[in-house]
Formats: sequence, structure tokens, C-alpha cells
Amino acid sequence: MLWRVCPPRSEVSSAERYPKSPSIHSTRNLRKSGRHFLMDPREQIAAMESLRLRGLDVIAFYHSHPAGPSYPFPEDIRLAFYPDVATLIVSLENSQPPVIAVFRIVGGRISE
Repeated sequence: MLWRVCPPRSEVSSAERYPKSPSIHSTRNLRKSGRHFLMDPREQIAAMESLRLRGLDVIAFYHSHPAGPSYPFPEDIRLAFYPDVATLIVSLENSQPPVIAVFRIVGGRISE
């Protein structure tokens, strides 16, 4: 899972909010599976603390669905603990170019 971050909304203009060089953090998949993902909690906490110390916000979590559509699976919905953070899903389902979609998942409800 990779995270793209930017300065907090309250402190910058919209032009500054999306820097040309975002910070991206990756975490290991503890499940070691191509079908399921579980972030290492220690890596997640360390990354979030690093961002907080630099005054940055997480704006999206993204991951791939190697054999599925670019739409949240029930597991994605169940693990959507940050309603202010977008979920970006990359589908690698076909041999076509990847399909990318972005969602908000709040209280189990999905919006594009």
C-alpha cells in the first residue's frame, strides 16, 4: 500500500496542496498474498508519525487488484478506517492498460 501526502488543508492554498513531488510510503503485505492485503501496523504507525512531524496529511491510500476490477471489494470497505482519505484502486485484471479509480468509503458507503 502506498500513501501520497501533502500539506494540511488549513495551512496552504489549493495550488500548494498538491505538490509536484508528493511523499509516498509503502508498507509490506503481512498476508503475503496476491488476493488479500494487511498493512504492517508498525510500518503504518511509523509512516503516519513521520508525516505528522513534517506537517503533511494523507490524501489517499492506493493498492492494486491483480485479478479484479478497480472497485472496492468487501474487504476494502471493511478496512476503510479513514473517511477523509481517498481510496485509489488499480485493476490489473486484463492484459490491457491498468484501470484506475478513486473512491471515498464512509460508513460502508462508496462514492466515486
